[in-house]
Amino acid sequence: MNKQPTMTQPSLSQAHAVVTGAQQGIGLAIAVALAQAGAHIVANYLDEDAAASGMRTLSKLGARVTWVKADLTDTTQIAHLFAQADAQGGVDILVNNAAIFPRADFLDLTEAMWDQTLAVNLKAPFLCTQQAARRMIAQGRGGSIINITSGAAFRSSPKAAHYVSSKAGLVGLTRASAMALAPHQIRVNAVAPGITDTAQPREGMSEDEIHASAGQVPLGRIASASDIAPIVQFLASAGAAHVTGQTWHVNGGQYLA
Repeated sequence: MNKQPTMTQPSLSQAHAVVTGAQQGIGLAIAVALAQAGAHIVANYLDEDAAASGMRTLSKLGARVTWVKADLTDTTQIAHLFAQADAQGGVDILVNNAAIFPRADFLDLTEAMWDQTLAVNLKAPFLCTQQAARRMIAQGRGGSIINITSGAAFRSSPKAAHYVSSKAGLVGLTRASAMALAPHQIRVNAVAPGITDTAQPREGMSEDEIHASAGQVPLGRIASASDIAPIVQFLASAGAAHVTGQTWHVNGGQYLA
């Protein structure tokens, strides 16, 4: 009989991770989880006021973290972000988390709003994935790329044609890049959260609507950012060494309802 492997906590003590949109919410929780596993974090942010709290959180943990302000719709600033990662030791893990969701009815959705949403939510992950993959190939030790998509890509959402399209595209990018990068031992996976208790849903939903959404989840509550982060931590680790091209749904069983 084959001996069963021993399960251990993921260790990333020698890893270098880039996390986009790390200033708050799911991105900050991911940065915390990776730091707790031992990784050095290059944490991307855009809004300095929002990032201040995240900086304090990671500082209290004693995390090895380098904060880099960069607008991911600007290729020059993306290049700067990864140059900072080079200065810290390279890139073993990339988490494409940064995203926007400006609500709009379909017939009111402007071309500018469409372009901005696709630029942040889909084009930026593509460009960041290219930047990270080139470095991972040069380093010769493989790597892990995790894209934060959304349950909206599979179930849709009111006032969200642009957001749904961008997140569905990210699922496609995950699969295509996983196939392309597999020969280099670079794994690419996605995580699709359901509605999560962060600032984002409150930009377009009332507390009553959020409460009603929780009632539709079989596990009886919406997700917290800390529900998402351990999945990303696992996918970044050697424990997921034979996992690529997959989308992991973290929604409390919402698709069962």
